[in-house]
Amino acid sequence: MLVGVRIHVEYPSKEGIAKVKSTAEKTGDIDRLSPTDLEVLALAVDLRATLITDDYSIQNTANTLGLNCIPMETRGIKKIYYWKYVCRGCGKEYERRLKDCSICGNELIAKKYKTAELVGQKR
Repeated sequence: MLVGVRIHVEYPSKEGIAKVKSTAEKTGDIDRLSPTDLEVLALAVDLRATLITDDYSIQNTANTLGLNCIPMETRGIKKIYYWKYVCRGCGKEYERRLKDCSICGNELIAKKYKTAELVGQKR
């Protein structure tokens, strides 16, 4: 059936996936993105495609990569945010989201620590 409607299936390159993971680690979005999100972003990198999404973590990572995003039902992001994770109990900071704090066992919450202007955002 797929051949009859001329759908062509594409997969992202290993290089594209590595680039997306590296960028998402820098922004702190890596733990907010699913494996499918990472693959979609990597394919957009490979194809230099515009993404249509209301997902803020996808938009944040895509814009950091220099990709264009078009939101559908939201206004979209206004800046690129960089995230870290902070323990609610003792305040220890982590680069990655963990199940709980290694010091006191409390929950970690996401906290913005830096912002940047969007890269070539078109609307």
